This record gives sequence, structure tokens and C-alpha cells, in this order.
Amino acid sequence: MPLVSVTSPTYNRADTILRAIESVQNQTLRDWELLVVDDGSTDDTAGLIAARYAGEPRLKLIRQENHGVSAARNAGLRASSGKYLAFIDSDDEFLPHHLELESAFLESHPEENMVASELWKASDETPSLDTIRSKSGRCGAEGRKTAPR
Repeated sequence: MPLVSVTSPTYNRADTILRAIESVQNQTLRDWELLVVDDGSTDDTAGLIAARYAGEPRLKLIRQENHGVSAARNAGLRASSGKYLAFIDSDDEFLPHHLELESAFLESHPEENMVASELWKASDETPSLDTIRSKSGRCGAEGRKTAPR
């Protein structure tokens, strides 16, 4: 069982999905699985993924008829086997330490149910790890963001 299951719904994203997948492959935490759910793409999204990542045992491509992003995300969740869940949209990218920091937080705070993270536009200056740590917060069971510890 992987520590983290990452789910990525996609639809007609042949132009961006490879960057999203590579950002998961480049994680400092190596104990993950990636479930890419192709939601009936009419471009070559599924073919591109199948050809490029045939040798990546941690990546599972799930194909389904087009039912929308929520149905695709749910299909990924049903197929997941990790202790923790993470989501990445097919046009987004994780910073290399994303899964490591979030899973470490959850491992060291078992009373917590989730971690939320910030997002930066590609045109913004990439934040340092110290900046990321100082801005991270926690969500309690009630779902309210509380101050960093």
C-alpha cells in the first residue's frame, strides 16, 4: 500500500497532463501511486499517457466515458489504495516537496484529518521552503483553518 494516492482527473489535456504527471514523479517522497482518470477525452490525452508511462508501475490510467470532473475524481478515489489522498488537476504542478511535507504533517499530527496548501501562479516568484512552512496551517475536524503550530 502506498503512503499517498494522488488522483488526477483529466479531459482533453494532452497539452498539460505530462507536466502534472512529471511533477508527481519528481516528488521527494517516493511512496505514492498516481491515478489518472481520463474522462472520455477526444484528443490524444489517454494515448499519450499510455505510451509515455507504460513502464511506470505507480501510475494507473483509468478510462471512462465523459461524466464530468467530479465523477472522474470519484473514480480515482475508488481505485486508490494509499493511506492518504492528494489531488492534482491535470493543468497544475506540485512543487517537489509537496507530498513529503503534507504527509509528514499528517503522520506527526494523527488527530488531524486534512491538510490544505497554497497555490502560486507560474509567473509568481517560487517561494522558498521556509516561506511555505511559515504559511502552512492546519485544519481541525471542524474544517476551520487554525494558526500554524
